[in-house]
Amino acid sequence: MLKNSENREFLVIVTLLAFASANGFWLIPEFVVAEGTSGHYPILLNWIFALLSTGYLIDHVVTRKQKKGKVSRAEDQGYVRPEVPAPLESKGVGISLLHGIKVALILLSVFIWVFLQETIGFFFATFCFLCATTLIYGERNWKKIIIFSLVFPLVVLLVFLLLNATLPTGIVEETLRNLVK
Repeated sequence: MLKNSENREFLVIVTLLAFASANGFWLIPEFVVAEGTSGHYPILLNWIFALLSTGYLIDHVVTRKQKKGKVSRAEDQGYVRPEVPAPLESKGVGISLLHGIKVALILLSVFIWVFLQETIGFFFATFCFLCATTLIYGERNWKKIIIFSLVFPLVVLLVFLLLNATLPTGIVEETLRNLVK
């Protein structure tokens, strides 16, 4: 059974890989290349992102295997921590129902994020996506959620504007494009 922090880390990895897949197979070809903009920079950035996410997955798997073989110092001295059953744990599977629901919600939010970009643009769709996923991961500090969800897509949007690469446009993208020109 995975620990709660390992579940969260695995959810982050799944989300990153789903994000890279959605960008590579649908978003970049559909919006960047089809609009006549050079797809070199977005494709390069997406490959770097996908490779780093894959490295993160490999590191997570290796670290988890190493942790399984180790005995803590307290256990070595004879102290055994009592086993506390996880709530909503599936019988015989070793994965909690809550974990499965979170993974399904993350995947669903990735697909909603991709399709919302067509209608409301990259910035607002990404803002909604980041708010939803940080809530799913368990963050409850609204100040952190709002700041992270505003700053990250704004930085990505500015980088893409400086590279003269297009993203799905909405109100924020059009305003920034007019300000940069």
